[in-house]
Amino acid sequence: MSSDAELGPGASDEAFAALLAAELAPPERGVDEPFVARVALAVVEAERYRRWRRRIAGQLIGEAMVLAALAASLAIIARAEAVQAVLAEAPELAWPAALPLLLIWLITRRAPRTVV
Repeated sequence: MSSDAELGPGASDEAFAALLAAELAPPERGVDEPFVARVALAVVEAERYRRWRRRIAGQLIGEAMVLAALAASLAIIARAEAVQAVLAEAPELAWPAALPLLLIWLITRRAPRTVV
């Protein structure tokens, strides 16, 4: 610690605060390289995960819209009198008739892209 001569009776509060801060300050040390690398990697991975989540959410919304459109078209087709008459006679034909709609959905699906 400093001598009493440095802080005499006429010393100001600022001088005392500066001396106290200098004496109580932690020693200087170098940068912790492994910690910095881990934090940088965590930041990169967090951003990559956010991009992946946004892409997946967009894909889910798009596929939900396609499925809703297909279901609406199936409901409209099923309201036709000719279709109702055929399905009343042979209800087991409903599923094979819906297979082309499944094929359309499979064709309209986008292939998943990888995020790097």
